[in-house]
Amino acid sequence: MREIKKINSLIIYLVFYGIISSCSSVQTNGFFIKDAKLEQINKINKMNSQDGRMLTFHASNHRITAGKGIVIGYREFDSGNKFVIDDEKYRKITIYFIGKNELHLGEYEINENVIAIYSKGASAWTKSGSYYKIKEGKIFIQKITKQFIELKFIWSNNLKKEESIKGEFTKIFFSELTPWLGKKGTNEYSETYFK
Repeated sequence: MREIKKINSLIIYLVFYGIISSCSSVQTNGFFIKDAKLEQINKINKMNSQDGRMLTFHASNHRITAGKGIVIGYREFDSGNKFVIDDEKYRKITIYFIGKNELHLGEYEINENVIAIYSKGASAWTKSGSYYKIKEGKIFIQKITKQFIELKFIWSNNLKKEESIKGEFTKIFFSELTPWLGKKGTNEYSETYFK
């Protein structure tokens, strides 16, 4: 009889755990925009590659404005658990090709003309989390059409651990730029929540 109760308890636990763990969903956006630049490039150029853990709104480093170059953005939003309040998370990676009008198939390295920044944090706690300027990395442009770029980006994070993203990055125009993607929002939360 005890064994049956243990098995029933285990089944209930597994079903409950399965329901809770399936409640989270992750949304991703990959895009590129021409005739653009990072709005805060002067501030970003002064960053070192150290982890920027401080009370600052670091998602603002990913804001995009008109300029000379091409900006590629990757945005990731995890909606968290339905039964937990304010556990949403975001991750933003932005690459700025300074002065470029076109990209070509092949490999690009992070350097003074190819700037990349990384941020992640809790969406509801906009001054928490971390950010850093990526010091070492390679971008592999694998396919280019009028509507998208297919690429893979591999970099070393601030702990010297390798990270990567890959996929199709859709061409957008400034009229399509949202606070989530890189437009300055009406408040900080509009830049850390997927919309």
